Amino acid sequence: MKTLLAVLLRGGRGISALAVIAGIVTGVATIVMVATITSAVTSDTGLDALAPFVAAAVAVLLSGALASNALVRVTQKSVDRLRTKLVDDLLSVPLRGFESFRTARAMAVLTEDLAAVGQAVQSLPLLLINSVIVICALGYVGILSPVALGVLVLVIVIGGSAYAFANGKAGAHMYRAREAQDGLHETYQAITHGFKDVKLSSRLRASLVEQDLRRQSADYARSVVRGSTVSLVTGYWGQMLFLACVGAVAFGGDALGIPAQDRVGVALAVLYLNTPLVTVLNIGPVLSRAVVALRRIGEVATLREDSEVVVDVERPAVVDEIGVEGMTFAYDAASPGEAFAIGPVTQRFARGTITFLVGGNGSGKSTLGRVLAGLYTPDGGSLEVDGSALSPNEIVAYRENVSACFADSFVFGRLRSADPEVAARARYWLHELGLDAVVELDGERLIFEGLSSGQRKRLALVETLADPRDVVVLDEWAAEQDPENRHRFYTDILPRIRDEGRIVIVVTHDDRYFDLCDHLVKLERGAQVFVDQPVHN
Repeated sequence: MKTLLAVLLRGGRGISALAVIAGIVTGVATIVMVATITSAVTSDTGLDALAPFVAAAVAVLLSGALASNALVRVTQKSVDRLRTKLVDDLLSVPLRGFESFRTARAMAVLTEDLAAVGQAVQSLPLLLINSVIVICALGYVGILSPVALGVLVLVIVIGGSAYAFANGKAGAHMYRAREAQDGLHETYQAITHGFKDVKLSSRLRASLVEQDLRRQSADYARSVVRGSTVSLVTGYWGQMLFLACVGAVAFGGDALGIPAQDRVGVALAVLYLNTPLVTVLNIGPVLSRAVVALRRIGEVATLREDSEVVVDVERPAVVDEIGVEGMTFAYDAASPGEAFAIGPVTQRFARGTITFLVGGNGSGKSTLGRVLAGLYTPDGGSLEVDGSALSPNEIVAYRENVSACFADSFVFGRLRSADPEVAARARYWLHELGLDAVVELDGERLIFEGLSSGQRKRLALVETLADPRDVVVLDEWAAEQDPENRHRFYTDILPRIRDEGRIVIVVTHDDRYFDLCDHLVKLERGAQVFVDQPVHN
């Protein structure tokens, strides 16, 4: 709850204070209305009580509207800041940490968890106003009858204790539901990304649906039902206690020493108190889900590393070459026997050269490409620019020297700079790659629809080549291209990039074109086997 309040206060302490004051006025004015009605019912006041009643009603309307509007504004602002901070934290997670966190889990945090927190923060206006009404109603009952107040406080203590205990149990169920939701997102991802494979195999489809989706969905539904049931039953238990309190006042007033003229006021106050109290209790499950969601959002912040934050560090200029010296890198093993490491690797990559990184599947060539792009920080050895080792902060700045197109590159549909030269290069490469008829360049936006996988890969290359940088890393780009575009990539496009004076690093397994590079670096099981200098045809 403290964390939720902290999120709310990020939206502005001043407007939060205004909302609290308006909420208090709403609660007090509401009880004034109840007191006025009680006075009119129990005594012959005539129309004398009408003016105070109308004044209280207007105060409820105006202050309630002010409190709600102020809290809606502050909640939206606070959720916006939370969303911005979450994305900032996510972008400050090293690539290795992001990969272990899993894309499906990240999407669940960005969608489900943010939505849960937003819903909870938006419910805080109701929580505030109704809590004030509850407190003011208790104060009014205390004025009428301290004994009745004592009974009410006893009921609230018993009900509140039961609610706190049950809410803890409900929270545990909601946490398990959230974990099941992560599994559901992974299954959704498998179905959507592997749609063609699923269509081709009834056994795979049955496995995904029957073994994964149904189990995860059942686990999620079971946990939500249990958590919500506990919370709702607890809420109804609280209502029963309050109705019992009304019965005690109505039927046991003489025994409790409550004067007859005060019993109507106490009964009205308690009955009126029931609705706002139920509202407060029903917000409990929403808050429980939000607490779980905030815990998951907080896990992203724990993965954040300050070295990944883009700071005003001067970008290390590449004059002649980049390289790695005694570089080693290891993946964390998910289970024994799954550890994989590459290195030590020592290699230089000079301007105006094309280097192929080759090897079998799992040899480490793509990993080496990511180290050279600055996306992985070496565990041992160093990434160097012109013979100088880069610090972690310098590696982050060094990335601005790199243009890359990976095997799983995303097509953003936008250029990475507003520079007119970048737009001119984009038009040039759209024409050269045969995309100018299906992709329109509108300012910084690349507008398209219905592209094939090969065309999307070519468009990703356009986005990469339009931004002229010193180092160009291309990972298995030609794998999804037709023979004509594959041949042109190796014989025409790569030489042109090299002749612009760039450092070109290509991860490939197309051995038919190995003789077209300047240097060939081969890896096997993470070890650097040899460096060759092919003879150009």
